[in-house]
Amino acid sequence: MSRRAAVSAIDLVHGRGFLNHKLGILSPPFSLFSSMAFQPKRRRPIDFSSVKELDDAIKLLGEMKSMRPEPSIRVYNNLMSVSVKIEQYSFALKVFDEMRQMGFPVNCYTMNIAINCCCHLKDINSGFAIMAFFFKSGYEPDAVTISPLIKGLFLEGKEAEAVNLFQKVLDLKVCEPNSVMILHLIDGLCKTGQVIAAYDWVRRLESCGLRPDVWAYSALIDGFCKVGNVDGALPLLLEMTSKGILPNVVTYNALIDGFCLKGEVDKAKQLLDSMVEMDLKPNIVSYSSLLNGYCKKGRVDEARLVFHEISCKGLLHNGFTYNTMIHGLFNRKVDDALQLFSSLGEKGISPNVVTYNSIIEGLCNHSRGKEAEDMLRKMISNKVFPDVVTCNIFVDALCQEGRMEEAEHMLVKMREIDVQPDIVTYTGLINGYCLQGEMDKARNIFQLAMKSGIKPDVTSYTSLMNGYCKMGRVDEVCRLFTMISAKGLERDVVSYSIMLEALFGDGRCEEGLKLFKEMEALQVNPTTTTYGILLHGLCNAHRIDEALSMLYTMENKGCFPNVVTYTILISALCEEGRIGEAKDLMVQMVNKRCLLDSVTYNIYVQAPLKRSKMDDVILVLKEMTARGGCTLGATTFEMLIEPLRREGKDSVLFDLVKKLLPKKL
Repeated sequence: MSRRAAVSAIDLVHGRGFLNHKLGILSPPFSLFSSMAFQPKRRRPIDFSSVKELDDAIKLLGEMKSMRPEPSIRVYNNLMSVSVKIEQYSFALKVFDEMRQMGFPVNCYTMNIAINCCCHLKDINSGFAIMAFFFKSGYEPDAVTISPLIKGLFLEGKEAEAVNLFQKVLDLKVCEPNSVMILHLIDGLCKTGQVIAAYDWVRRLESCGLRPDVWAYSALIDGFCKVGNVDGALPLLLEMTSKGILPNVVTYNALIDGFCLKGEVDKAKQLLDSMVEMDLKPNIVSYSSLLNGYCKKGRVDEARLVFHEISCKGLLHNGFTYNTMIHGLFNRKVDDALQLFSSLGEKGISPNVVTYNSIIEGLCNHSRGKEAEDMLRKMISNKVFPDVVTCNIFVDALCQEGRMEEAEHMLVKMREIDVQPDIVTYTGLINGYCLQGEMDKARNIFQLAMKSGIKPDVTSYTSLMNGYCKMGRVDEVCRLFTMISAKGLERDVVSYSIMLEALFGDGRCEEGLKLFKEMEALQVNPTTTTYGILLHGLCNAHRIDEALSMLYTMENKGCFPNVVTYTILISALCEEGRIGEAKDLMVQMVNKRCLLDSVTYNIYVQAPLKRSKMDDVILVLKEMTARGGCTLGATTFEMLIEPLRREGKDSVLFDLVKKLLPKKL
């Protein structure tokens, strides 16, 4: 039964309503507190366990109405409670309304349920109105009454009012906050990102003799983890244990998820193992977080072990675990992902839109567009309808293939199926046109987004900046970079990196270095890519020693160079004839487990080739052969043609070159 039909049916039962939910106002007269007496008589007990959905609740209310004598207030309270359990808050309030019409002397329990329902429906005004009648009728609201109001204020985004209400409870000594009220305060602050404020409140409550329990501490730990501060969460685990508050599965799940979000999956696995040692049984949430962590790190084999362990532990897989595993498998094992998808029906799990999106995205990423379109048809035939994410996947795929006309036409198709394009859709199109070098069309899409009432985000601006940067239009990059702040957006590491690339590419080295210092002062942490841009700019300006110094600076700041970073410096040293230093850097790479690739070797081998030092060339080629997976580039091969003619087909050089040629040659 639809919600509208349900409400109509209930209205037929009791005539007129108690709450105007649109206005959040109590409708008069309010005669809930009559002194009508009840003489309960024996009757067959009502089976509330049969209420599983709204239709069951409506049917039971009708049966209760026909009973003689009428059921007691306790029975109606039970019906309200059961309705709350199945999340039918509007119906619970309708039962409350029915009790008013009958003149029942509703009690604190009834009104606490009603207030809770108002808060779940984000109708906080009606919740406060009911509480006002508590006072007027001589009832004193307790922690059970006030707790849902605090939660409701947080749900409506009124954090300051929620904290103020809690403070008034303390100041006016309305009641002593219980564990639920404290949890709502701490959890509400953490969910709005105010973790430090939540931490301060825990300290204040403890100083007042109120003891936050394991749930409050777990919420605080989860808050720290969600903002990426796992290091701040770990001491709380030790602190709560020292106070005799034993962590539970929820506490550990928060930390496991925190480490996984940070990419430190091994630490998350250690925590899960320590749970078992403490006789705490990891649940499906524990394993789901670990599974997600392994998949995001591309450690698919370990993810599969966790996936199979879930069943071995007697836990039931759900849509999330399957979606995560399917998405992870698509990184390397496409056919395995499709096989797992095909087994969902046997497991009694119906694929949802997230599942289909994972499959479609995976197929598109592996250039299997025809299969992706077939999967879309299957999705629709199974009555799972595409959402904006589905459409964005196809927009990105078309853009990557350079099919921009079709990609842009997706805007029309989306509206035809009542899916509204979002900023991700428009940014995808901007990126597509930038890849084609069609900056005017990219800019038109940017303006079209604004005309459609969609506010561009920092990613939209950086996409345009990147396009102009690749075209060498530095003034446009500068203008967009300035606009980000002017529009009230926060510049991120990507926008700074593109701006640095534009400045260094234009030979404006000093301006680039000044911007880099500004970036660090604003605590925008440079990435390996940012440092790569900086090093490349310094090397192009023949400031190699500064670049080498910057290499050690980035390492000291915990940003470790990759093969691209090292190759930039090796190339610059070779061009300057500082081959010995280039070789030292290559040794350093190996010592730091940064594997040399074909690009690095090709750059390095060209230096002795230019100087006709064939013995050195032979040594490098031998190293490339021993390394495996390396091939000669076109430039290197051209430089080797003359030496090969001199050495002949029976030479060591000829044999090495033959082994290092790409397979296509």
